[in-house]
Amino acid sequence: MAVAAPAVPAVAVTPETLPVTPALAEVIRLLQGGVNEEVLMAYVTNSSEVFNIGADEILYLHDLGAPSGVITALIQRDSSPEVMAKKKLAAAVTPLPAGVRLT
Repeated sequence: MAVAAPAVPAVAVTPETLPVTPALAEVIRLLQGGVNEEVLMAYVTNSSEVFNIGADEILYLHDLGAPSGVITALIQRDSSPEVMAKKKLAAAVTPLPAGVRLT
């Protein structure tokens, strides 16, 4: 008798009160699908996206059974110079186009 593999959700299932970035949603989806630590680590370390992980996200990942190495890699990835530059750029104020004024 064959045992069916667990169904992998099409999208990450997260609490409504926990907004996550698309990159972190993919990690959650992989965790929920039962992907092993080696694959998760490869995904995190090769990603160029921002995970934007904080205390709530860490606790949720822990509740899902994420290995501590994966959580640590997410934190370190968000602290990398490349990601820090992306965060800084995203937070930069864009000047108004020429001739446009705020009233």
